[in-house]
Amino acid sequence: MRLFVSVDLPLSLADTVETVQDEFSEAEGLRFVDPKQAHFTLKFLGDINPERRDKIKTALHEAVDEASVDPFNCTIGGLGVFP
Repeated sequence: MRLFVSVDLPLSLADTVETVQDEFSEAEGLRFVDPKQAHFTLKFLGDINPERRDKIKTALHEAVDEASVDPFNCTIGGLGVFP
């Protein structure tokens, strides 16, 4: 299973994501994420075996429970894809 760490986009951006996806609708070989599930990938971890995946998920959940992150703004400067 491929594993990554991400930040969900606000649902208010779903229409914008869908508009951008529509611009590429004629491109061959592309699959799009559901706009309501769009996210920023902070770190792509790659293919992880199930045992290691569970340990990583537990550690991340514990870290998030202990961390306090204030809301933040960001600017989208481009698009990316996974081959």
